Amino acid sequence: MIPLEKIPQDPAVSLHIDRYQLYDFSKPAYLKTVPNGKFDVYFILNGSFSVLDQCDGTFKKAHKTGLFFASNDSSLLRIDAGMKCINIKMKISVLGHPEFKLPKTDKLLIPFPFPYSPEVQDEIRKRLATGQEGFETEWLDAVFKKILSPIPNEGKILKVLEEFTDLNNEDIGSISRSLYMTTKSLYRFVKKHFSLSPKQLKDVIRFDLATSHLKKNPSTNLVEALSFGYYDQSHFVKECRKITGMPPKEFFSDMPFTTNDLIREHIIKA
Repeated sequence: MIPLEKIPQDPAVSLHIDRYQLYDFSKPAYLKTVPNGKFDVYFILNGSFSVLDQCDGTFKKAHKTGLFFASNDSSLLRIDAGMKCINIKMKISVLGHPEFKLPKTDKLLIPFPFPYSPEVQDEIRKRLATGQEGFETEWLDAVFKKILSPIPNEGKILKVLEEFTDLNNEDIGSISRSLYMTTKSLYRFVKKHFSLSPKQLKDVIRFDLATSHLKKNPSTNLVEALSFGYYDQSHFVKECRKITGMPPKEFFSDMPFTTNDLIREHIIKA
């Protein structure tokens, strides 16, 4: 399996895109997503993958282009051999884009063409025809800058996200005061735009920041999680179990990629 990640270099693009990812699976695999407070929009170039439907316990085949919501829930993916796709991790600020319209549905698998118009799909296929060498930041930035710029009415969403990312804001009350909002109006705003409660959004963002740091610095220990707002190590362990379903040691050992939001799931077949 070939995983590649590229970080946007254009400031106008990095406002709304966290990273580009390319996955090329030669063998089948099971992966579990980890909540990260971002939208994942993917485009399957070859093969297919399926997502576990928690309601009936069966795997449903994913659409060619689709979306994983920025949520506090994990998803189990079954990857078929030969599956190749590009995934873009979009920051929540992209909600200000007029074409980024979240469907009003609870269904896990939904077709979502944005930002992969037919022209963009053709460009991606052309660039990647020579292999992974074509996966370069410059042309990715150029393609998506045209799509994402400008995003109107993004100011308040960006400001809210800044406050939730600011580790000096210890609780929801301090965030609402910084935004000159009541806790009730903050709850309504966050629920409307992010489909999460303020506490859920803060927990997901904090966990993503902490695990990103720990992943990049494997020689550090869990004590450093305290600098991200956890009371003690046991608090971080509890949050890790709640979000990922496993303790930190198992979580990090089953994370084979550079990203901190995909872990290998071990499926025991009867």
